[in-house]
Amino acid sequence: MPITTSPRPLTTTPATTPPPPTGSVTVQVGDTLSALAARHGTTIDALAAANPGLRDRDVIHPGQVLTLPTTSSSAALPRTTTPSPTTAPGAPPTATSSTDGRSRAAAADQLASARIASVPSTRLEAHVVAGRTLQEGARGAEVVDLQRFLGMRTVDQDGVFGPATRAALESWQSRHGLAVDGIVGPATLKSLKSAGAVGEARRSVEMHLATGAPLREGDRGDHILALQRALGFSPAGQTGVFGPTTRAAVEDVQRRAFGMGASSPGFGTVGPQTWEAITAGPTSTTTPPTTTPSTPAPVAGGPVAISDRGRAQMSALVQHARANHSGASRGRCMEYVWRYMTTSGYGKLDNWGDLPRMDGALARGLPDYLNASPAHLKEAGLQRLDTATSPRITNPHDSRIPPGAIIVVAPGSTGTAHPTAGDIVVKGTRPGEFINDGPRMNYGSQGSWHGRILGVYVPE
Repeated sequence: MPITTSPRPLTTTPATTPPPPTGSVTVQVGDTLSALAARHGTTIDALAAANPGLRDRDVIHPGQVLTLPTTSSSAALPRTTTPSPTTAPGAPPTATSSTDGRSRAAAADQLASARIASVPSTRLEAHVVAGRTLQEGARGAEVVDLQRFLGMRTVDQDGVFGPATRAALESWQSRHGLAVDGIVGPATLKSLKSAGAVGEARRSVEMHLATGAPLREGDRGDHILALQRALGFSPAGQTGVFGPTTRAAVEDVQRRAFGMGASSPGFGTVGPQTWEAITAGPTSTTTPPTTTPSTPAPVAGGPVAISDRGRAQMSALVQHARANHSGASRGRCMEYVWRYMTTSGYGKLDNWGDLPRMDGALARGLPDYLNASPAHLKEAGLQRLDTATSPRITNPHDSRIPPGAIIVVAPGSTGTAHPTAGDIVVKGTRPGEFINDGPRMNYGSQGSWHGRILGVYVPE
């Protein structure tokens, strides 16, 4: 194929742009809203309020100019969600439905406040009041209290202050304007308590559910942060916004725990039963599909067929990726996987500059481009496997995905860290092997993975 210019996403030479106006910041590759807020001494809420055009806190783009909040507007905004009326779906609204919802919310707030006030001092409080701090390496009841304060899943409340607990604590400190040092001292403890997290941060979810209104897409606040922590989102994915990624994770739990589907009432929303299933941890009811890669799954238009040439390309891709990864993940998965594909020859991709119209700064740029048109797939010499199988592939551990396939998952999925980029890997030949720029990339297990697949691609 003719050599073309490098795709826009994969060059590090920034375009010449006018300097940003005073009181603003230009988003760089790898930036997140929480990181920008911490860097400029403000909060996510204040930054979002100063940028009303920011429709989704999960989505910011390199080159985007954001207005920094002024001193007078940088105070944290209340992270609350007005309860929706409890009228059943499809029923006509009544004149008193919203008033009833507010009354129930007020009653639930009073009840929760009374419960919080009645909670005796915890071991963690006693520890800090005695003039001691808590940091990584500690063990004991004080750590269990911290893990409960942070809203970590019950199965993760092990009393060991390890990397996961430190990451959750630092995420909390960053969001609440504290020194991000991973140490619990008086200021951090006060922040945890003042946010109503006494006992466990999940109480904010219980407070909301007590109003009779479920958690649903579009909600935002501390109760959504608690939901995302319970779902196992990484600190970078804990945005406090119930967006499409959170909804996909909730739907996955509902499929596994209750066998629900798109036509099921309440699918994608969190009520008491779904919340109980989420906090109970992964279920063991999921069984891996029995279809094997050597027997293509039947689809409406006939079986998925990969040519002998395509299978040879897939084998070469695995070998090349295995031999050329960096040795440790550096957040450059798209760059590395694109290099594997274009260097080894995958589909019709033979040069770095192929697909010049593709936005490849983020991993999701590949599926955004390929899924937009069958002509784009043809241009790349690829076919989409996840939607061409029946039932559709929704889990990267699905045994129908052959070695050498390219898998792209959405931000917030298990194993991803960047809140907007998503993740791209080469499926390896070994069980649970996924290769990008680090040798130990994983998506959990068949039963514990949650998230959304944006595309699984194989050569024609």
